[in-house]
Amino acid sequence: MHLQFYFKKLRSFTIKIIKTEHHISNLETYIDQGIIPKGLVLKASPLTTGEKSNRFFHRWNNILFNSSFSLMDLLRQEAIHQVNYLYKLRDNLHCRSREQLSDLELDEIQVRLGDIKRIESHKLHVKQINKFKRDGVQINHPLIRPSKNSNKKPRNRRFRRKSQIRSIPTTRLSIYQQSL
Repeated sequence: MHLQFYFKKLRSFTIKIIKTEHHISNLETYIDQGIIPKGLVLKASPLTTGEKSNRFFHRWNNILFNSSFSLMDLLRQEAIHQVNYLYKLRDNLHCRSREQLSDLELDEIQVRLGDIKRIESHKLHVKQINKFKRDGVQINHPLIRPSKNSNKKPRNRRFRRKSQIRSIPTTRLSIYQQSL
């Protein structure tokens, strides 16, 4: 009972932390390159009457760009606070689980969480590459890729392979003998 409860909670926190860290990484890459992601581009038109000059539209577009950029920075700061809070919650839960679970159970949970972290990081890495291609982000440095090292052992076969010896039916054998 306790094992499943702690595993589910720790898995939930681990996945949230991974997603939030990738979100922070994406936002920092966009900020470094000065690009606004597709979903954060502010689109608004001025509601003024009369004729508008090119200078006015240029200033308007700069204001929208700077507002989008400030919004992106604000989202990054909020995500950093959120990931710190999630780490704190996960650490508190991990301390409580140490008191109620054996070392063997804790090791099993850590191995499973490591596998989940590797798989989720790979999924998010693929999404990150696609987002960067969509938005035209130039990546000069290679992104951190999840390690391919796995602690998994090859599984044992459940069924043994059958031997390749087949019995020949007697009717065929007699036909074969007749042809000789």
